Amino acid sequence: MSHQYPHMSPLDLTVWRRFLLLHPSHFERIRYDVRVGSGSATWPEDAGQPPIEWLRLNQKRIDAVGVWKGGTAIIEVKPRASFSALGQLLAYRDLLRDKERPREPMTLWVVCADRDVDLDPTFLRYGVSVVAVGV
Repeated sequence: MSHQYPHMSPLDLTVWRRFLLLHPSHFERIRYDVRVGSGSATWPEDAGQPPIEWLRLNQKRIDAVGVWKGGTAIIEVKPRASFSALGQLLAYRDLLRDKERPREPMTLWVVCADRDVDLDPTFLRYGVSVVAVGV
């Protein structure tokens, strides 16, 4: 599978490349920078439809969405599994469900260099898989 890398920070990209090296054929296909939501800023109602460039700058962006074994994985890539990753994934699941109405089950993943063991029970409670790949 060829990979067109997403727009990630250098640290995130290092983690993602390591994940792909360790799990080269885990996903049947991967989409990057998947835009969801209506945007973080409000477009004036009397200004008509917002231009596509404005939407691209303001919409929320999922790092990766992988399709595998009949399911969809929403993936947040971070150097360390964190509170922010958990919040992003929970919101992304709702926003992607609203946008695409997938029929297959959705799973949530944090791909990280290392995990925060204090957060493991919380990730587990919310059904988030933490995949630590080291670096």
